[in-house]
This record gives sequence, C-alpha cells and structure tokens, in this order.
Amino acid sequence: MTVIADESPLSPQLIAVRDAIGPVVRRFRARTDAVPRQADPVHDMFDFVSHHLQALEDWATDIADEIGEGLGRIAPEPDATDEEIRFAVYGLERRLHRLLRDFDNVRSVNPNRTQQRGWDLLMRVYQHLVDQVQGWLDELLACLNNPLAAAERRGVAGRKTAEIQVALSLEPPAEAKALVQWAIQRAPRSKGAARSSILRNALVTGVLGAIGIGFLFGGDE
Repeated sequence: MTVIADESPLSPQLIAVRDAIGPVVRRFRARTDAVPRQADPVHDMFDFVSHHLQALEDWATDIADEIGEGLGRIAPEPDATDEEIRFAVYGLERRLHRLLRDFDNVRSVNPNRTQQRGWDLLMRVYQHLVDQVQGWLDELLACLNNPLAAAERRGVAGRKTAEIQVALSLEPPAEAKALVQWAIQRAPRSKGAARSSILRNALVTGVLGAIGIGFLFGGDE
C-alpha cells in the first residue's frame, strides 16, 4: 500500500478506509474471543472434516477475489466515494464473517473419544488460519492509523512517498497434512469421490498456502 511517508496526511479515500475498517477489526477479535454454545458430537467426523476442508478452500478463493476486486481496487482510486469504500469494507467483512461462522461451528462441537483426534487437528488448522487473518487486520489498521511509523518499521521513512504491501499471506500449520492424512485413512470405501477430493486438497490449496494479497495506501503527491 502506498503510504505518504512525510508530514502529508492520508488521502481522503484512505481516511475513509481507516474509519470503516477499525470497527471490523475490533468485531473480528471480539468474535474469536467469544465462546460459542456447545453442541453435541457430530454424527460423522469424516464428513465434518471433509466439509470444512472444502469450505476453507472455497473461502480462500472468495477472500482473494474480495480483496483484489473490492477494497484493494477501490482504496487507491482518487475518485472513490465514501459509499463505495464502505461497501467494499462490508464485502470484506462478509467474507470474514463466513470464516468465523465456520470456526464457531467447529469450536462448538463436543467430540466423543473416537472423534477427538480429527477434531483437535481441525481446530488447530482453523485457529492458525484465524490468527493469521487477525494479524493481517491488525497490521492493516496499524498502517492506516500511523503510516509514518509503518514506513519507519519497513525502513522507508524519509522518502517523500513509499509503498508498503500489507499482504494476507497464509502459511500451513504442521497439523494441515496430519489432518488430511487422518481423513484419508477414515474415508469409507463407498465415498470414493470424497476420498479423491481430500487427496486433491492434500496441501489445503489456496487456504493454507501462501496467497499474497495487498492493496495500496496512498494519496497524491
């Protein structure tokens, strides 16, 4: 993101982004800190894990599109209106809400003894992903709140303008492959298609791989 690395204020568009994104970041953290209501053990943990692996893959595609075509495209435009920026931030929050909804679905499960290992691995994968998203949101807001400090941290202070990339980069936790292997070993023979789907997603492509997504903070010189 392009940050004015001197005394110049942020562009009006980025001030609007800052004002709109702050509550989103706070709501995201509050939701992850809240404890969801406990539910009964799931009937079929294999189906449950398979569903969530697919949901995570779909979410990665959607969040990448949302940032690239939404806020990432709108924020640098000098003619972007406050309404357009608020709409783009709303689109981002909807995708974040979907991730947290699925995370709550996993957190609410009270697994029985035979389900515990699969549930533990899935929980760790989700927690790792949510923590990375929270870190990205925190960094994004910190750059908007204090672009000069952000430029200083990145060693580009003192320039008239500087570009800072605030990228959402998701790295797989150690549990990702273990979770996939757990699911493959338990795939019923009658569910060959589901087994093939898990094998295709053995690296949880797109969700727990690195995706570099950034947009530019900036204003006119």
